[in-house]
Amino acid sequence: MKKWVALFFVCIYANSFSQTNISPQFSELKGMEDQLGNTHLFYRIYTYSESPQIYQWSNHIYHWDLNQGVDSLFIEDSGWENLMYEDNKWVNDVDYWNNNPAEFIY
Repeated sequence: MKKWVALFFVCIYANSFSQTNISPQFSELKGMEDQLGNTHLFYRIYTYSESPQIYQWSNHIYHWDLNQGVDSLFIEDSGWENLMYEDNKWVNDVDYWNNNPAEFIY
């Protein structure tokens, strides 16, 4: 009888240990030249992870300044959710004025 009870609990909780991960995926690329002729690339990398208790995702926007060779996180776009709570920061689009990466709205 103890074996059947143990097998029952193993079967029930086996799904609670499974997890789904999506490895980082390149999801968008935009570029522009500023007033000085410097090239700036903006791209997104999407990740997703899910377990029975929580799922989390990110689709951050990164800025790569080709002239300076600097690659950095530009705007965070991420979130998580479980059965009772959630916290999300969505960034649908970014707009720039005067082709200046420092003057933007999202």
